[in-house]
Order: sequence, then structure tokens, then C-alpha cells
Amino acid sequence: MRLASYQPDPRVKNDPMLQEIQFWKLKVENDFGTLICERDSDDVVLTQEIPYTDFPLSEIRFYFQQGVLMLPSEY
Repeated sequence: MRLASYQPDPRVKNDPMLQEIQFWKLKVENDFGTLICERDSDDVVLTQEIPYTDFPLSEIRFYFQQGVLMLPSEY
């Protein structure tokens, strides 16, 4: 997943809060995706537009903590 490529990004790497936990969500509409990283609800750090995706859900959330990617139900 693309979120791994953002770990060395200074916006993520140099943010103490994001070193503890990151909240990620992928939103999909009409085969177009938006990947969003948040510190907390509605505190967006970065977004990436994905011109095409065939991901079957309209939205999914992930938590990333200590190198482990989890679904909210696994946290």
C-alpha cells in the first residue's frame, strides 16, 4: 500500500504524534481514490489522489502503529 512510501516523508517522519499512531483512510468514488493521512479526526497531514483504483469499497480506514498496519477492529 502507498502509505508505506510516506513513512520517510518529513511531514510524517518529523511529526512526534505520527510516530505514535497514524490514521489513514482511502475514499473511492467512480474508480478515483483519495488516500488521506490524519493525526486525529479531521486533522489532515497529507492527501494523495489516485487516478484509478478498482478497490471495491467506497471507504476503508487503517491505523498504522509501530510498523503494523491494522484495521480499526484490530486496534
